[in-house]
Amino acid sequence: MQRLSRHRLADYVANELAKGVSHEDLMRHTAAYLLEHGQADQAELLIRDITEILAKKHGSVIAEVVTARPLTDSLRKSITRFISDKEQSDHVEINESVDEDLIGGLIIRTPTAEYDSSIRTQLRQLREL
Repeated sequence: MQRLSRHRLADYVANELAKGVSHEDLMRHTAAYLLEHGQADQAELLIRDITEILAKKHGSVIAEVVTARPLTDSLRKSITRFISDKEQSDHVEINESVDEDLIGGLIIRTPTAEYDSSIRTQLRQLREL
């Protein structure tokens, strides 16, 4: 198999995911391809590219939300609406994680932007003044 650019590989994987191909099989084959062609260091960028392609083509966004404490249902809905508006997306999926070191606030990461309103970052910015 010829070597594909990261962007072409991301487009292929995104299209296969949209077709409903088994996620497990597709990821296994993609990982094997990356290893075989010496592109394993591109995995994180590839994931970001795939997510961005899916968002553009299919109106969906997968966002990472990091908070100091678990999200309430109300806050989760507000964050989903915020991401939907900012990313102009019909479908938003949130991967939540808790990092108590944030102290308060949250960080939202999407394929195209990062929104950081954490107390930790605000304190760091104050120290830099």
